[in-house]
Amino acid sequence: MITIGLAAYGNLNTTKSAINAIKKSIKEDFEIILVDDHSPDNGKIKEYFLSLKNDFQQIKVFSFQENLGYTHSVNCILSNSICEKILFVSNDIFINEYFINELVNISSLFQNVGYVRGVSNFVDGYLDTHNVNFKGKSYEDSVTFAKKQYLLEKNNFYEEKYLTGDCFLINKKLIKEIGYFDYFNFKDYFGDVDFSIRAMKSNFKCLLSKGAFCYHDKHVNFNYLTAKEKERKIFRRRYFTIEDWARFKIKYDLPNNLMYPGINKIDFENIKKKSLKKSYIKNLDYSEYLI
Repeated sequence: MITIGLAAYGNLNTTKSAINAIKKSIKEDFEIILVDDHSPDNGKIKEYFLSLKNDFQQIKVFSFQENLGYTHSVNCILSNSICEKILFVSNDIFINEYFINELVNISSLFQNVGYVRGVSNFVDGYLDTHNVNFKGKSYEDSVTFAKKQYLLEKNNFYEEKYLTGDCFLINKKLIKEIGYFDYFNFKDYFGDVDFSIRAMKSNFKCLLSKGAFCYHDKHVNFNYLTAKEKERKIFRRRYFTIEDWARFKIKYDLPNNLMYPGINKIDFENIKKKSLKKSYIKNLDYSEYLI
């Protein structure tokens, strides 16, 4: 049994598609945790999530009363899971049964596997290990493509440089060792990267499964917006990226004047060598948001 957690900040139609993909992806018992991060839609996603209580036997729905951001959305799911394996899914990611099967398989290969993520048609950072050739195909082809990827690359994995947190599976023993995402420092960005650094420093394997493919609808969380709404969202993203990058630099003793170079140009090997005190990030109580 695993937990599947999904967080959304707006975009009801795509969120419904992501939920439908989850329904088609798993046949055994599972727990689902849904987080509405105060979506700017007059309660539409909140109402939809509540309606799903009729569809799932084991479900928890949380609705934040203000926009708390990605880090708290992930932590809400991680801290309320009753399972040893927790799969986090963004609302623009469409999973499938082959993806889940292979993530679970790879996450169980070694005692010290902390987390596993898969490959996709698009992953931020554009690493060749993360992104596969999906040209000329559409979402309708994704399950067939995932099956072929699964058969071709089963048991094939790489050790990660960093976590890109759009969709990943965490073994709870990692949380027991290092705690949760660092909500003290990060709202929307670099919390996933920081989590992976802390995991590796605690000698957990952080793996990328080549046989686990899921479809990422790259621009869908922008394309549904009006021009003005899109402009505001882009500004918001840039603002929080700059703010979270500043905190990342402080935490890892990077030069104050270092501009964000792009995720793949960060010297992770040097960062991992820094004498950062081992810190356990405690969970918060999100029960006030449970509906």
